[in-house]
Amino acid sequence: MLKGQIYAECRMRGMDLTDGTIPVAIDPLTMGKALLDLMEIEGCWMIPVGGSFSPERNKDSYRNRRAEMYGDLAAAMDPQFTNEPWAYDWDCVSDDGIAHGDLMWEELRALEKIYMPDGRRYQLNSKRKVDSLRKANNQDGRDSVEEKIGRSPDRADALAMLHEA
Repeated sequence: MLKGQIYAECRMRGMDLTDGTIPVAIDPLTMGKALLDLMEIEGCWMIPVGGSFSPERNKDSYRNRRAEMYGDLAAAMDPQFTNEPWAYDWDCVSDDGIAHGDLMWEELRALEKIYMPDGRRYQLNSKRKVDSLRKANNQDGRDSVEEKIGRSPDRADALAMLHEA
């Protein structure tokens, strides 16, 4: 079902994922390894990006891939960055009348760096409230993104994954 929705959404925008020219970043832990494998078999260019995976480029600064993706995105969004690596309609409006750009910025601002005991590496506050996970990741007293803004940071995650792809 989800695969059909993805393909239908892309067809509406004139994109054919099965020709292998458009990268699709997907979290195999969230969306499922089976979906990733199936779409690869059908010719899609799939990029597995697991937020809980180990960082790929900078193990000295980041605790996990999620922090690394957002760190790279923040560096790309720096005012000194002159190339625009993504095209996004910042003025489009959601069903509730709020501009998607406003929702995305709210999600991006809800992220917090949480430094590890070594004082060098960091991770981000969790997306959802999970007390046992919070304690395991030294996040006692930190609000999850969902607690701060009342929803999951889907738009910000999509942007970070798009930038990664």
